[in-house]
Amino acid sequence: MSLLEKVGEQGAFAIKAEVDRALKQIGDDPSAAAHYAGNILEATFKHYLKESGVTHMESATLAELWPLVRESLGINPKDLESKDLKKISSGLNSIVDGTMHLRNNRSAAHGKSIEASERARLSSRHARLVVNSASTLAEYVMDCLKDRQIGKRAS
Repeated sequence: MSLLEKVGEQGAFAIKAEVDRALKQIGDDPSAAAHYAGNILEATFKHYLKESGVTHMESATLAELWPLVRESLGINPKDLESKDLKKISSGLNSIVDGTMHLRNNRSAAHGKSIEASERARLSSRHARLVVNSASTLAEYVMDCLKDRQIGKRAS
């Protein structure tokens, strides 16, 4: 089941809207796609936290949301014993951090001038990388949420 099918099944339409926007912009406006990749993660993290009953500010940034999600999922690298899982969870941190920095520095976010936006323009392949990376992490978080909800119903 794809991320879009999962978010539809779970009623997470804000995530679907961001994925749709990102995918439509990869070829035409890669910088916008990078911006929407960050939105995919923010929408996913807020949905996860809300559904999991974890208190957070609605105005929280990606940098503030990710640690809450990571702790709730139990995937903080410093808390894991397995070296392999530490590496993978560190990679997830890198996806969030890289997406956040691309959105802030290379997308059209923050009112850049046309000249600055052109200098920072991303290629389609880079936009595809960030959108697909964000989508993969979002899909993992949605899977964890579904597993948690199924576990609660079985209890």
